Amino acid sequence: MAQPYLLPDYIFDRLDAAGLDARIRHIASLPAMADQAQPAPAIYVLPVRISIADEEVVTSPIFRESAMVAIATRYVNQVGGEGARQFAAPLMSSVIDLLAGWQPTSDYTPLRFETPVEQQYILGFGYYPLQVYSLYEVS
Repeated sequence: MAQPYLLPDYIFDRLDAAGLDARIRHIASLPAMADQAQPAPAIYVLPVRISIADEEVVTSPIFRESAMVAIATRYVNQVGGEGARQFAAPLMSSVIDLLAGWQPTSDYTPLRFETPVEQQYILGFGYYPLQVYSLYEVS
């Protein structure tokens, strides 16, 4: 059964089972990363938002839930972040392959990608977000 804010858990489990060459971590928000030890490479999975997909439906609303997958890499020897981006690219490709069109359960629609927040490069750490969403009804 689909429930609000469970989408990141399904995504976490899928990425964790894939055996990617990075730590997979839950996180509450992007700013919360600064409060934690930051292993690299790492893949952070976090909730983004829930909205109502169709406000005309009264009895059984259709929810649109978005989740972010942020790839974090570290390369301190380049001010422009080229090395961090190069480290992130293969992980991003793997995440895209794992999530594109994947359906967490029969209660969710297959995942679709949407535009994420901008990437960031801070003190040698590069953060490269991907964002997906799914639709579901809560019964």
